[in-house]
Amino acid sequence: MSLDSESGAGNQHDDLGQLAATCGIELDWWDSLGNHHVVSEQSLRHLLAALGVLAQLDASDEDIAQALCQEQQATWQRALPAVRVVYDGEASGIEYVVEAAQLNTPLDWTVTLENGELLRGSTAATHLAMAGVDGGGVGDSHAVIDERRLQLRWLGLPALPIGYHQLVVTSGGASCDAHMIVAPRRCHESTAGTGDGRGWGLSIQLYAMQSARNAGAGDFGDLLQAVKATHALGADILGINPLHALFAHAPEEASPYSPSSRVFLNPLYIDLDRTPGHALIDPAVAGTRPSTDSELVDYSSMANYKHQRLEAAFAVFDSHPDCEAERSRFDHWLSEQDKSLHDYASFELLRELDTSTTDSPRSDWRRWDAEWRDPGSATVAELVASHATRVRYFSWLQWVAASQLDSAAELASELDLDVGLYRDLAVGIAANGADAWMDQSVYMHGVHVGAPPDDFSVNGQDWGLPPMNPRELSQRGYAPFRTMLRSNMSAAGALRIDHVMGLARLFCIPAGGLPTDGAYVGNKLDEMLAVLAIESVRAGCIIIGEDLGTVPDGFRERLQQAGVLSYRLMYFEKHYDGDHGFRKPHEYADTALVGANTHDLPTLTGFWNGVDIDCRAERNLFPSQQMHDRQRNDRVADRYRLLAALAEEGLLPEGIDPTQPDAVSMDRRLIDAVHQYLARTASRLLVINVEDLLGATEQMNLPGTDRDRYPNWRRRLELPVDQWVYDPRFLETSQLMQQERP
Repeated sequence: MSLDSESGAGNQHDDLGQLAATCGIELDWWDSLGNHHVVSEQSLRHLLAALGVLAQLDASDEDIAQALCQEQQATWQRALPAVRVVYDGEASGIEYVVEAAQLNTPLDWTVTLENGELLRGSTAATHLAMAGVDGGGVGDSHAVIDERRLQLRWLGLPALPIGYHQLVVTSGGASCDAHMIVAPRRCHESTAGTGDGRGWGLSIQLYAMQSARNAGAGDFGDLLQAVKATHALGADILGINPLHALFAHAPEEASPYSPSSRVFLNPLYIDLDRTPGHALIDPAVAGTRPSTDSELVDYSSMANYKHQRLEAAFAVFDSHPDCEAERSRFDHWLSEQDKSLHDYASFELLRELDTSTTDSPRSDWRRWDAEWRDPGSATVAELVASHATRVRYFSWLQWVAASQLDSAAELASELDLDVGLYRDLAVGIAANGADAWMDQSVYMHGVHVGAPPDDFSVNGQDWGLPPMNPRELSQRGYAPFRTMLRSNMSAAGALRIDHVMGLARLFCIPAGGLPTDGAYVGNKLDEMLAVLAIESVRAGCIIIGEDLGTVPDGFRERLQQAGVLSYRLMYFEKHYDGDHGFRKPHEYADTALVGANTHDLPTLTGFWNGVDIDCRAERNLFPSQQMHDRQRNDRVADRYRLLAALAEEGLLPEGIDPTQPDAVSMDRRLIDAVHQYLARTASRLLVINVEDLLGATEQMNLPGTDRDRYPNWRRRLELPVDQWVYDPRFLETSQLMQQERP
């Protein structure tokens, strides 16, 4: 279904267009293929309703005009803005709206610091300096609204420490409040590598790991082995896919980028052998261990086996005298957790108890009865109380998973990996998952995050993920955002933020529409970056922003100012304003992480052979034969360009003629040459996908397909992790990296 794209709302002078623009919705956009799109009226209505600006889709012209007036006057309707960002070392203060008739009324303020300490002061608005207003249709320090003469003054405050503080101002019997976010200017920075500050490492999909001891998919035990291998190979960093909690009762829903929760971990990564109580379970516990050498992960078999053994281990853990010490540690950990863990465990219980969905194992809380849909209802409280042991079990799974992940991070630290684990934060969550149920007001309903058309997904993408509501985030001082960041920076030396452009804007598509029906919805970038900087510095965690695709003008420069590393992939690093040749190593940004590709892109072997183009053609993912032919021709040209780039650096393997790419295969020599080329870049970090080292042909995920059309997130590596340090492919790559990045 396509929303009416002919009915454009591109006239910025009509009320609907002005309202949308005032609320941060862009009225038109260009895709990377050079096509211009004007956002339809119907799409604007959908997005404004999802933001909570319009009460209904068929709002009248009068309703829209009234909403526009409210938005334009919003700065003056609150005595204080919802959020004020102050940078460490700057004078602290905030804009304060006061009626002219109240200038001499006493004004009392209180700042509650993050640690609970109180700061207080008193004054009168007449003693405050005038302040200007940016945006909102107001350009000066005065306004008249409903015959009220208003002024904007500047309320100076004492220097505040880095953190999240609450300001309350009381005057004339009325109170107002604001979130004061005091942030460092830049995120945590580290000079990875022991020589010139340029580090390197490996990147893995944890589920894809092979070992003789796992249960058919990689786990935290394999992660420990991968950390050891990373150290043995002389690397600084080990990248892993998102570890977010998925859907326990629908294990085949395996995408780590469409999780149930971005705050909690996927229990299926638990290493059974290192699980408290597991060694004491009855050997007769049912369950057939899945094959450890299959090419694809059988999630259903693996999940069934693991759940049976985890439940048996918990029963032992919670009662056996030999587990008393570990049980005490768990209870202490449990006492330190906030309400979100209890809510998450409650959600898992309700999903388990739900029998309303007979056509699918994937329960959807949005179809539950009203009492179940409300996390705070008496019905939910009664169910949780009557199933306390089961709720404790779901909490225990999180403790075990977090403990095992922490062990991997601690091992990386003990082995002196300069960065250590490099975690990945997905751009959103599934609408029927735990996060969306636990905190319903923070998500926009009826719209999905996606992406406009580009060369690798020519129809655009609808990821089916509800975006966070920027208005709600601001009102709540970004508490949900910072909780999510804190969780994902745990046990990490670096964090990759998937689709980092979401800090500034997200491409939002009305549910039921096509990607081309979408529009960009803005976030408050400075506020988001301030929270990111605080959490990054506190965690000692480097931030890498995945800035691929359509990047707003000036955005990369703003990230660089904030100390966020860019994410540069060889496939896209070309001279687009010239001959489309690959950039030379010295032309890469130094403030970046560099690699050849990523999970959504073809492997080096697949890229060279055009396997990804064949896969998309077989699945009718090209809108036209012309588009297919153009990409096929471009790929042929890219093979010439790549050989030419390697030859210019003196890296072309002996016997290869750069003018005859059809006679060349992407063998180990050429794969090594590509990685040596990337190692010569000035970029601070380099990650090498293990699939490329092993010569894999198929990519891990093919955008635009589901598991019925492509085995997304299921491919396993051919080489067990404990053999990496003996394999010539890994050893030769290590030697090259030591040569180029000493």
